[in-house]
Amino acid sequence: RPRGMWVALSRRAIAFSTVSATAALGRRAPRGARGAGAGGNHRQHQPTRRCASAHSRSSTSTRSTSARFDRDDRSRPRRTMSAARAAAGDPPSPPEKPGEETSPDPTGETGWTGTADDVASLRRWLVSNGVDVDAFGGDGAKSLVDLAVEVERGETTLVLDPRTRAPRRDVRVLRLLVTDEDRRPGMVLIEARQEWQSGRSRERRTPLSEKLLRDEDWRVACTRAVDEELGSAVDVATFAMRVDETSVRESFVDRDSLSYPGLRSRYAMYTATCDVEGLPEPTEPVLGSASGEMGFTSMEDTPSGWLKATWTWRRREEVEGET
Repeated sequence: RPRGMWVALSRRAIAFSTVSATAALGRRAPRGARGAGAGGNHRQHQPTRRCASAHSRSSTSTRSTSARFDRDDRSRPRRTMSAARAAAGDPPSPPEKPGEETSPDPTGETGWTGTADDVASLRRWLVSNGVDVDAFGGDGAKSLVDLAVEVERGETTLVLDPRTRAPRRDVRVLRLLVTDEDRRPGMVLIEARQEWQSGRSRERRTPLSEKLLRDEDWRVACTRAVDEELGSAVDVATFAMRVDETSVRESFVDRDSLSYPGLRSRYAMYTATCDVEGLPEPTEPVLGSASGEMGFTSMEDTPSGWLKATWTWRRREEVEGET
């Protein structure tokens, strides 16, 4: 009997302990989360889930702070350099404008490096540096658009002369003495006249000339020049050309540009001889010729429309005396 009484008391104690523990957990659980069965497991894991969420928020906040720090850190050197320039008394760098950006060339000069879409900025740059552009595009001169196209194609570089601080047009030019020794020994082909689709025209009286593109070798330019200038006139079936590389000579000329009045130009001239077969017979009178010269014509597509050129032959010694 006494042993049975202890067993009964032990069972009651265990039941009381279970009820007390359940009540204690119920008091710690959040409001609305109290329940029995599966709810007990829910209440025990809920604090852990809240901690995980808090950790996620903390991690996100850390990443955002780190990103802001990185951005601030990247921008700090620029602000530091600006501050250093200001402390040294140097003016701040002006913002670049489309078409008006200037970059130093290898000799330390600055110039205009826009495109054909930046004609307005080209006008401003020339006028602000003392060039009157009103004469461009008239009386046989080329237009501002033509000049912008030359710069964009790499045919022309516009710089400020380091000595005069005036705009200067730097051009590399190939002067090709085209011959046809089998049929016309001792003669050189001359471009006598040019006519544009716009109605503009001018007298030339010079050998075939072609501006070299940026970094273009003069030998490569020979083939391109003959193709562009004479391609529409030659007989493809009999065409052939031979460049005498030993004949090339280089010279430099500084003068006011004939194409752009008032714009000083510096020409690096490459003069070479090229024999061409397949050229047509001169059967057309040369307009404006006082001696009744005969020639032939060729057509070329340009950014300003078609260009018609009239060609004739002259004695080689006369041409070389002028070049």
